[in-house]
Amino acid sequence: MDARQFYQGSEEWLKKDHLKKSDGTYAVINLVISGAEMAEYKDGSKHLALSFEGKDRKLGLNVTNYRTLESMYGFETDNWTGRTVIVYVDPSVSNPQGGEPGGIRIRYEPPVDSGDPGPDVDF
Repeated sequence: MDARQFYQGSEEWLKKDHLKKSDGTYAVINLVISGAEMAEYKDGSKHLALSFEGKDRKLGLNVTNYRTLESMYGFETDNWTGRTVIVYVDPSVSNPQGGEPGGIRIRYEPPVDSGDPGPDVDF
């Protein structure tokens, strides 16, 4: 068996190198979720994958990114469609295959409320 089939990249999946800019740093981008579906990797494992408006590549969700999404928008994937996530590379993520560290993470930054917080907030 040719083991490379399990480790070579696929144009279907979003990888950290897709976010690498010409100066060597990584882009931080806002993406709108267009759907979530069950996807099967080359090794036969199944994972939840996000697709994004206007993008061809999908993001396979690991447990960390799933938990982030669940805390943001709940566990029902239908509620994720149309929502925005920030996609970035976290250099502290270890590589399970032993390669260069760094991995894609998602986050949400709520809009800043610049109004008066009211009498209930005292700081």
